[in-house]
Parts: sequence; C-alpha cells; structure tokens
Amino acid sequence: MKALRRNVCLAPLPLVLLVMGCAEQVDVQPPPKEPRAVLVVAAPAEVVAVAPTDDRPAVVPSSSLVAEPSSGAAPTALTSDAGLETWASRHSEAAKALGTWVHNNPEAAAKIFSYDLRRPGRSRELVRWAIYHPGEDISVFTSKHPDWGWFDHVMAEHRLGADQFLAWCRQYPTAAEELIKHPSGLRWVGDHLYSADWHPESG
Repeated sequence: MKALRRNVCLAPLPLVLLVMGCAEQVDVQPPPKEPRAVLVVAAPAEVVAVAPTDDRPAVVPSSSLVAEPSSGAAPTALTSDAGLETWASRHSEAAKALGTWVHNNPEAAAKIFSYDLRRPGRSRELVRWAIYHPGEDISVFTSKHPDWGWFDHVMAEHRLGADQFLAWCRQYPTAAEELIKHPSGLRWVGDHLYSADWHPESG
C-alpha cells in the first residue's frame, strides 16, 4: 500500500516536466519580422506662377524681359578687342544694316563715331535710351539733356541720319548694347568695318 502511494505521488512529476518542457518550447519563438519601410516619392507639382521678389520682377507672358539698367550701374567692358573683332560675324544682320546706314549717312556717322571716341559715356547713354525707350521721340531725350549742344547740332543738321541710327539701335538692341559695353566700341567698328564709307576728319 505504501509502495502504491509512492508510485502515485511520483507519477505526476514526469507530466509536470513534460508540460514545462512544452511550455518552454512554446514560449521561445523568433521575433516577428518588422514590415519594410516604404519610401514614397511625391511627383513635383507643376509650376503655375512665380511670385515676384524684391530683386526679380514677375514675368508676364509676352512682356519684355529687358529692364532698364540703373543710371549708376557701370557697364561691363569686354575683356579685349577680340569681342569686337567677332562682333560682325556674331551679329551679321545688325552689322550689315549698320553698314548700310553708314553708307547712306556718312556725315551723321562721322559725327556719332567721332563723338563716341571723345565721349563714350554719353554715346552709351544715348544708345541705351533708344533701346529702353522705344516709343519715345528723340525730342524727349534732348529736352532732358539741355547741355548736349553737340547732339542738338547733329539733330539740326542730320536729323534723318540720327533718327535712322536710333532706329537701328532699337531694331538690334543686343548688337548695339554689346558695342557700347566696350569703350568707344562704335568708333572701333566704324574704323575697322566701315572706314571706306565715312571720313573721320569731318567728325
């Protein structure tokens, strides 16, 4: 009877160990895999309009992108005559049209080229005015420059030639402005490209 009790008491021990062993096997599980991060790239939105800033005006379709330079801004000079030597090839239509003007208005060309040699700053101002005020008559310019007696003389004696020169500046603004960026650039092309059609001594 005592032996039987001993067996009964010992019998549950393997079951407990078995259950504990099973519990250990159940509890030991690999950690669940974390979901992979998904990178979402948003497509760039279409640019509808650009808000103006203090230093850059808003661009309106069909409007001019050329802004008048400030009066105190110094022109950017070309580094050498190399820029002038290739000017005619880079602006062939403008060079041809200027040559036609010189041929048809040799006296007015002599006045303007000679003045550009003596006063390049003033000839630069005149050309820029013509470019940035395309709708204004030359009388507006002369009224604001009463001390320009030389130009009054040119307008009095060579009005047609002067008007045609200003019209050339307005028709070919890029070519004209490139010339005046170089000191006496107008005189340079006069001497090197059109010397047969005008006479410096008459300027």
